Amino acid sequence: MLSGAGMQVAVLAGVAALLFAVWLVLHVVMIVQGFKTSLRWGLVALFIPFGSLVFAFAKSGRKVLAGVFLVALLGWIACGACASCQLSSALSSQADDPAAKKAAEEAGQKGMDEFDKQIQDLDKVDNIDLSL
Repeated sequence: MLSGAGMQVAVLAGVAALLFAVWLVLHVVMIVQGFKTSLRWGLVALFIPFGSLVFAFAKSGRKVLAGVFLVALLGWIACGACASCQLSSALSSQADDPAAKKAAEEAGQKGMDEFDKQIQDLDKVDNIDLSL
């Protein structure tokens, strides 16, 4: 089970993923609508950053859809930023925890020991004569 900070990060990341999915679907809708309007608007929506957002408010005629598009984009950015801040805070508080430091050192030492063993095994393979 996740702790308090970990749970907050997971929830924010989940909300950000959901808002990104909504934004992506609406972005594709705006690109299609742009091409239905004209080739120029379709290319603007497809290739220019935020061109689909400009098209949504300028030419689409679907103001509600454009508003949802903007809210999803801003919500996705906000949730991603909050999740990033929460994760940074959780990691910095974990770095101050002596038990976490000891566990990280032990894991690092175990990983180094396994790495050394693999290198030694490779050295054994290098000594095999493969000449015909």
